Parts: sequence; structure tokens; C-alpha cells
Amino acid sequence: MAGRHLSSAGSGSGAPGGEHVHAVPLPVLIGVWGILVILTVMTVGAAKIDLGGANIVVALLIAVVKSSFVALYFMHLRYDRPFHSVILVCALSFVMLFISFTLIDTREYRPEMIADYAPAIAEARATAAGTPGAEAGAGGAVAGTPATGEDVAAAPAASADPERGKELYERTCTACHGPQAEGIRSLNSPALHLQEDWYIVAQLEKFRSGLRGADVKDIAGRQMAAMAKALPDDQSMYDLAAYITGLDGPPPTPEVEGDPVRGEEHYRKICVACHGPDGRGMPTLKSPALVGQNDWYVVAQLKKYRAGLRGTDPKDITGMQMQPMAMTLPDESAIRDVAAYIAGLPIE
Repeated sequence: MAGRHLSSAGSGSGAPGGEHVHAVPLPVLIGVWGILVILTVMTVGAAKIDLGGANIVVALLIAVVKSSFVALYFMHLRYDRPFHSVILVCALSFVMLFISFTLIDTREYRPEMIADYAPAIAEARATAAGTPGAEAGAGGAVAGTPATGEDVAAAPAASADPERGKELYERTCTACHGPQAEGIRSLNSPALHLQEDWYIVAQLEKFRSGLRGADVKDIAGRQMAAMAKALPDDQSMYDLAAYITGLDGPPPTPEVEGDPVRGEEHYRKICVACHGPDGRGMPTLKSPALVGQNDWYVVAQLKKYRAGLRGTDPKDITGMQMQPMAMTLPDESAIRDVAAYIAGLPIE
């Protein structure tokens, strides 16, 4: 009969080999299902309210309650020994606390991680200052720690020589990027003259170290990697950046057909937090300026991120941050819309 705890004849609740059948009343099952639906709605609602670090705790607390109901009633643990139910709830609560503290701790220190990428950046700065291997900053970087492109760019060169940069540019870069670094569309070479010096250095280092242009499908990237590796030394990157950013080339001409109104919606949802409302980037987040860049190049790079041709190497920190953001765009039409919107932002 519904509501009774049925068991096989002659076997006690704890007898070895005992077979237990629990016929849970239908109203109880419907009631539990209703509670789970309500808790699910609460989870979605809580996500839309900014509670700071409490959002994590609330979401996990609701998850613990839901999983407890499922185990206790749908898996019949409610009709087992009470001690087992207590163990389950305590275990779920412990997991909730562990995950909560981990996520809150990550949230707390994430700004520092983005700003400095210690300890590798500390080593890069110490090396640039002429004290390789020395402890720098609170992290005390160890000598020999490999630096990423951002690390090298963040460590300013002792002095950048634009004149030497001019010689290097004319010998290495002009053929593809043009005399004023305005870019050449037919060669898939973007404009450089309106980009920040630190970002130019960071990308050159990525090409030189194999973080960019390593995939055989990335034809333009492989061509650029070969040119970057042809530079005689690391100082060349700083000299080139100093020369390029001093050029007064023409602004890029919009080419991509897209809907800037829709593009603005996507930009403000996905891009503005890192690249800023004006598209000028945020150096503290290692996010470059997007204004002044060719719209077709923006489209090409977003496609590369989505195709896994860029931003998949674990050492490429900013690339791995950018890759899932590009995946958030729903389709290629949205990519063109975003590029059209960025192309319309004022350069000055």
C-alpha cells in the first residue's frame, strides 16, 4: 500500500541480504518535484542579482538543498538509516564550503593576477632593469622562469631607439605593412601605427616564442612568425615599437559590412569590460586598443580565436582569456557587426 515501508518476508531492516521496497506516495514525489522547480527558479533569479561574493554561496547552497532532496526522496535515502542521511547532507555541505572558499579566493585575487602575472613578470622586469635572476616584488621570481609576451612587454627596455627601429622596419616590415604601417589588405597585413607600443612588443614576442603563428592552418600567422624570429635580438622589438608608434599614417578605411547597432549590443555585453567603452583598451588588463585597427583584421582574428588557431596555448594567458569571449559571439554575422561598430568609434 502506498506510504508503507515494504520489505521481503522474514528479513529485518538491517538483515544481510534483506530486500527493501519503499513505495513513496505520489503526493510526496510531486511535492519534491515542485520544490526542485522552485529552487531552480531561485537559482536563475539569484544570478540576476549582484550580491558580490554572496552570489557564489547562494548558488551553491541552493544546489546542496536540491541534491539533498533528490538523494533523500528519489533515491530513497530518506527511508534508510538516519545516520546515512546525515552523512550525505554533511558531505554535500562540506563540498559547498570548499568550492565557495575556492571561488571567493579566486575572485579576490584575480585583479592582481591580471595586472602582473607574477612571478614571471617580476623576473622579466628584473632582467630588463639589469639584474637578471634577482628577486623582484613580493613574488620573488626564480631565475630562468619563462616569460610570456605580456611579461616582456611589461618590462620596459632600458632605452628604445626609433632610428634603429626605422632601419629594422624598412628592412623587415615595410613590404607587408606599408611605409607608414598603414597595412596592406591584399597581403592580409594590418595597420600598426595606431597600436600601443607595449602591445606591439607583446605580439612580436608571442610570434618569436611560438605562442602565435604556430598552427599550420594559420598561414598569415606563420608568415609573421618567421619575420619576427628574423629580428636579431629582443631589443629590436622595443626599437620597432618606438618607431611604428611614431608614424603618422592614414586611418584605416572601413570595409566590413555589418550592423553597428547590433554590434554595439554585442560589444557592450562581451567586450567593454576589457577593451573599454571607447575601444581604447586597458593596459592594466593587457587589453589592446581596437580603434584604429582594420575592421577586416578584427573579423579575421575573432575567427581565428573561434577556430582554435589563436589563444589555445596555456602559456598565452591573454589569448586564452580572449578565446572564450570570441566563442560567446553567436555567429559570423555578429562578428561583422562588432567589427563595424568598432570601426565607427572615434580614433581621436
